[in-house]
Amino acid sequence: MRESAKSTANRLDPRAEEVLHRIIHHHVLSSSPVGSRTVAKSSREKLSAATIRNIMADLEDSGYLSQPHTSAGRLPTEKAYRYYVDTLRGQPPLPRSEKSLVESSLQEAGRDREALLGEVSRILSRLSHQIGMVSAPHLFLSSIKRIEFRGLGDRRILMIFVDSSGHPQSSVVTSLQTYSQEELDRMGEELLKSFLVDSPEERNRRLVPEEGHHPDHDRSRESEAFRFLRLFL
Repeated sequence: MRESAKSTANRLDPRAEEVLHRIIHHHVLSSSPVGSRTVAKSSREKLSAATIRNIMADLEDSGYLSQPHTSAGRLPTEKAYRYYVDTLRGQPPLPRSEKSLVESSLQEAGRDREALLGEVSRILSRLSHQIGMVSAPHLFLSSIKRIEFRGLGDRRILMIFVDSSGHPQSSVVTSLQTYSQEELDRMGEELLKSFLVDSPEERNRRLVPEEGHHPDHDRSRESEAFRFLRLFL
């Protein structure tokens, strides 16, 4: 019977957690798939390669690892990295002085997202003594709560996107034809409905034209809305 890597209350058992941490550690260092023998050499619990292979298979079944091809080692998935961050062990709490620095700096940045991201990057760099990089989720991956199109004349249209955090992004595009404000309002409503209903895969399919199809020649309202979005992105 294969040893289980299943968890209780979303926590992996200690041996599975140790194997997952070792795989992530080696993959970060090498950028290559990690095999059971590599994990066995660095395992603190001195597990055999066969035991580690069983645990790795369970972790793959649970979505923590992937395998590029049958004979390759394993790669950590996004789920694995999230688990790793959530279960980092032996990390002492921030000293009071550093905690105060973080709190005061973030308060000064306020609700302006660009200022907040810049401040977080600066703090991360200062506390880690490394280069700090922070990025916000791309609009395409964000939860959109409002989309508006406003006619500016001469076929120029102001696009306004507001994400779930209330952060607005805007851009001006040129349409293929003239639209009334009523038509632009409907375009915004239809595009918002797409964000709320369509899966990311479906939105991506509609954003990336099929071979041989020229969406810029399609003057339907829906195609025009997605053309605006392609220009924006």
